[in-house]
Formats: sequence, structure tokens, C-alpha cells
Amino acid sequence: LYKNPKLKGVGKKLLKTLIDYGFNQLRLNKLILFVFENNKRAILLYKAFGFKTIQKKQNLVKMELRQQCN
Repeated sequence: LYKNPKLKGVGKKLLKTLIDYGFNQLRLNKLILFVFENNKRAILLYKAFGFKTIQKKQNLVKMELRQQCN
């Protein structure tokens, strides 16, 4: 997603939808994403949704979200 003032809040909605789809529809156990390390706002958003940093390489951060067991 690229910043667009007219789309405020869309990132949160899209991420919530992707997480729901990945875990509930596709039955995945974990989601992995890559983000540029200088994209601090995106990293904060991903952390707010529970993603954890698992690797940093060059200018990329690899993050992971694991399915919660009930």
C-alpha cells in the first residue's frame, strides 16, 4: 500500500481482511511478510496486529504472524 490521504484507515482494514482470509479461509498456520526497514509506519501497523520481526537482511525486515491456538 502506498500512502494516499484519501485512503486513511484502508491499510488496517486490508490487513485485517488478509489475516482473516489467510487463517480462516486458507487455514494457514502463519503469515509472513517483508517490509522495507525504513517504512516505520507499516512496521508499527504490523506489530499492532501481532506480527513479530524474525529476520533483518539488507534493507528488508521479515515479519511473521502465527495462528493463535484456541
